[in-house]
Amino acid sequence: MFDTPFVLLDTEYTAWEGSRESAWSGSGEYREMIQIGAIIVDENLRERSPFMCYVRPVKNPILSDFIIELTGISQEMVDVRGISLDQALKVLSVAVQGLPIYCYGRDGQFLRENCALLGIHFPFEPERFIDIRPYLKAPLAVEHIDITQYSSGELVQAFGLEGGRAHDALNDVQNLLKIIQVLRSRGRL
Repeated sequence: MFDTPFVLLDTEYTAWEGSRESAWSGSGEYREMIQIGAIIVDENLRERSPFMCYVRPVKNPILSDFIIELTGISQEMVDVRGISLDQALKVLSVAVQGLPIYCYGRDGQFLRENCALLGIHFPFEPERFIDIRPYLKAPLAVEHIDITQYSSGELVQAFGLEGGRAHDALNDVQNLLKIIQVLRSRGRL
């Protein structure tokens, strides 16, 4: 199913109560990156080379209480440990080499939108970003799991597995890898 090795990537971005439902259409609402997490997955479906960074948002530099509570990412984390999106993408592009990048959704699109918003170069070929959900939908349905009811970091709950906090980019890809491993062990992938 997946060419190996490959990358699992997740992002966290600014949000407010109701912003998802309104598609970030409120005045001054931008879906700005605040965290990027990625892992390289080897041919044995084991994690290699974890990558995580915090990103300082520019248009909305003050995080909402909503996103802080959802992600556990504090204002101090992005202010002190955060780097610019341009710098984050340069480091990420080196870390993930030329591998295909699987995301649970449209993270690649959101990264491109952020680059356009900030007027910076997007250092990836857009086709490298692949939405993994279509590949997981049927195997999860066989397990009686509706993929639309879970975020990438929450799927472990559907299997009764322990996982890191959902809505933390690195935890989310690590949790997602656990699901891929379980599905492969059950002959679903």
